[in-house]
Amino acid sequence: MRKPGIRLVYAMLAFVLLFSCAPVFAETQEKADGWLSITVGDERSGFNPEGTRIAIYLLATGDYGDWKMTDNFSDITVFTRDDGSASVDITLGQIRRRIDDRKLKPVEEAVSDEKGKIEFKNLSHGIYYAEMIAGPDRLKMSPMLISIPSKSGNPQVRAVAKYEYETPSPSPTPSPKPTLTPFVPPETPPSENTPAPPTREPEPTPTNSPNPNTTPVPPHVPTLPPGPQESTVPLEDYEAALGLGNIQMHVGVCYE
Repeated sequence: MRKPGIRLVYAMLAFVLLFSCAPVFAETQEKADGWLSITVGDERSGFNPEGTRIAIYLLATGDYGDWKMTDNFSDITVFTRDDGSASVDITLGQIRRRIDDRKLKPVEEAVSDEKGKIEFKNLSHGIYYAEMIAGPDRLKMSPMLISIPSKSGNPQVRAVAKYEYETPSPSPTPSPKPTLTPFVPPETPPSENTPAPPTREPEPTPTNSPNPNTTPVPPHVPTLPPGPQESTVPLEDYEAALGLGNIQMHVGVCYE
């Protein structure tokens, strides 16, 4: 038969074990209270911020500064912006290549609302890699490393994405072609008091009738008197063909 003192010891041990496990369970539940909000653009960005899809990947678990890398990223050193932008860019490139090489799936995806805001709820504590996987044309968003909770210990984190957007060039407006309207003078009907335009008498056509006061000139008039033993022959037969009008040929005279 057991003594009452032994039963009391067992009861006390069971009580201590019960209450010592309760805080551990509560702490485990608190690890999934993370909330993340990412904003991409706004109404003044030049593009429609609604419909941008963001994916997040869990790189490490734990609170800020006490992280444990997951198996897929255990060989990658994660830097924050406090360490310098160059180190962060190296980390982002290594993470992106690892996701492609192992075809890793994101832990969650979400789409922005009309204000460009995206929310992720009930996230575990750790480090997340966020990137845009779909969005407007000509929009490029820089990937981000986000810690939940933040450095101050707040599990609710708000982030504003850095992006580049190329504004499309407006299409040139063709200039309108000029239209030419021919001028048509108005037709004014003649009135009874309007005098008719004067008519011009046709001018007489000049004729080649001989003038009685003039003496006709023969077609070939010798201008050089013939010398001794010379005779003058008119070239009436050659005038039209050779154009030798009023030119004389002295027979028996040779000109070199």
